[in-house]
Amino acid sequence: MSAKTLFVGIDVSSTSLDVCFMDQGGKRISSIHTYPNLPDGFKLLRQDALAFSRLLGKRTPIVFGFESTGNWHRNLEKFLRARKSKRFTIRIINPYRIKEFRKSHFKLSKTDKIDSFMIAKFLIAFPEPSSPYLSPQQLSLRSLTRFRRTLIEERTRYINRLRKNLRLVYPGYKKIVGEKLTTRFLSFISTYPFPEDVKDSPIPSSFRKFLPLFSLLQDKESVSFLRNEIKWTAERIISLQKQIESIEHEITRIMDTYYPDHILFSIPGIGKITVATIIGEIGGSVDRFPTAKHFIGYIGLYPVVYQSGKNKVFFKMTWKGNKWLKMAFILATASARRNNPQMRNFYNRLRARGKSKKAAGGALARKLACLVYAILASGKKWDENIAFKSIKRANEMSIQNFPVVENDIIKASRPTIDFSTHNTGLSPKGNSGSTRLLYS
Repeated sequence: MSAKTLFVGIDVSSTSLDVCFMDQGGKRISSIHTYPNLPDGFKLLRQDALAFSRLLGKRTPIVFGFESTGNWHRNLEKFLRARKSKRFTIRIINPYRIKEFRKSHFKLSKTDKIDSFMIAKFLIAFPEPSSPYLSPQQLSLRSLTRFRRTLIEERTRYINRLRKNLRLVYPGYKKIVGEKLTTRFLSFISTYPFPEDVKDSPIPSSFRKFLPLFSLLQDKESVSFLRNEIKWTAERIISLQKQIESIEHEITRIMDTYYPDHILFSIPGIGKITVATIIGEIGGSVDRFPTAKHFIGYIGLYPVVYQSGKNKVFFKMTWKGNKWLKMAFILATASARRNNPQMRNFYNRLRARGKSKKAAGGALARKLACLVYAILASGKKWDENIAFKSIKRANEMSIQNFPVVENDIIKASRPTIDFSTHNTGLSPKGNSGSTRLLYS
């Protein structure tokens, strides 16, 4: 960082920008300025920033910083990046960091002007490089993958609601319908939620196998109020499913057009949705993460420890991190176990050591994230021959340190693998062994 730098703390709201201009020593150059959150306001902000920078020296670097609150900052970010000035550093900060930074300064009051002042102070206290710029395709993938995840969660809520109502109206419905609510059944129950709906309309042959469901209805009067709810809930699930499929089709189109041979596709068990999520969240590069630990910390795939005095120590996955990436890696572990023998052996070894399914799944997600980091950082594709070099060593360590558990599901003596970069040769120069995991 230059000895003379202008720091611009910006508190963004829906209608205005409160801006604090501060020099390297933490002294305000002027009073807090307020600009409209519009293109004209962006121009005035840039002009004033350039004018104040001249007071500090010729071609003084300028660091702009603002919180990532909703999407109110997007237009400002786009405007500042369009300048493409080497003097500009644009930092998008997690609001939680600013909140805790303000608390550390014992600032009990919270106003937009105070927030802009604290953001400027934060920029001085924690110098970091400019936040990564995402291309239009990457922003599109971010928006689509997040929207898809939101719709999936909404669909899950409606499915749970429909199951609850079906249990009340048709006790034992699973004997006829099965465990899974198929699209055909959803179409049937949305058309014929109650027996009287069948009388006045012909029934397609594909629906006839569900007709015995009506024989389970016992007390019609007490549950008649659920008729419309069942109908509308099933219709909503079908609609959500169609929207999810359309989004997945668009994600596939973008990936096939712009990232048809992405290096992460070389990892067995990693599909297009997972790769699209990674590209959308970090831009497809890990340059801003010095080590794998920083990458893991950004995702939030690490345990936190709770212990005080003689109280029992226990571990729990942190709630911090990028929830979209965290969910993507956790869900990817199921596919990785099916399609990647090394990942499956690693998971089974943890289960043999007494780890719960949840703990072993979290460790596997972390291992998968470390593998993604190593491949993106080194530029080397997944190589099964390199990966198998560590099987013998990991297997010997597992047998030496932990007894073999013999049962039909788990055997600790099965071939295992350590994906640490020290063994796979995927670590970038200067970061050897940086992706070693909590469980090896």
